[in-house]
Amino acid sequence: MRINNGCHTAVLSAALFVFLTGAMPCLAVQEPFDYPVDESKLKSGELQLFQKKYPTSGISKKRQIAGIIVIDAGPDRVWEIMKDWDEFGQFVPDVDYYKTMLVLEPIGNGRIGKSFIEGKLDIPLFSIQYTLDVIFDQSHLRQEWRMMTPEEINIYNLIGINLKPSSSGIENIEGMALIKPYDNGNKAIYMYVSTVEYTMPLPEFLEEYLAKDALAGYMEGVKKRVESQGLYMKHAMRLFSH
Repeated sequence: MRINNGCHTAVLSAALFVFLTGAMPCLAVQEPFDYPVDESKLKSGELQLFQKKYPTSGISKKRQIAGIIVIDAGPDRVWEIMKDWDEFGQFVPDVDYYKTMLVLEPIGNGRIGKSFIEGKLDIPLFSIQYTLDVIFDQSHLRQEWRMMTPEEINIYNLIGINLKPSSSGIENIEGMALIKPYDNGNKAIYMYVSTVEYTMPLPEFLEEYLAKDALAGYMEGVKKRVESQGLYMKHAMRLFSH
């Protein structure tokens, strides 16, 4: 980044300071997974999916999707896969890419990490792009994210940090992922919850696809990636078939 005007630099630096100090990591304290989990399915390793629709006004829609699954690996090993979002595109269906645009606080050493991450989701008939503010709480094996506002993105663009706005019609995205020990720490429970508010005209079959097929692909992709010691890739079978 290069800004020649000293006064301009001072003003923009001050603006950035306000955004950074006003958006320090702050994790929610409520129970993260408020869904009726079937313990027998959990024990057998079966994926469980849930969804919740919220009442809205006008053309806006709001839906929460959630999943829970047991992974045959210790919690720390699951975290090692989950903390590197830049690799998600390798093993998560429908994810074109995730790319870390700015690291505000590194992960580890007792700190809560914080990064801005750009993502693109390719689903049938649609591509959805968004930029997320992601928090990494390694000590509790927990991540939280929210979609950055247009105002925040404009501020960072002014100081030379190129952040892309989210797709038109996506009003908000927020969610969390949590890893907990299972079977005396030999396995891990992986929980995922995401809430999306949108005004874009998605057909009902695409809404159901996102709530079921896309989420199932994500959860099962994570499981396969971890249990294969990081070797599983979503296109591997296609490559070997040629």
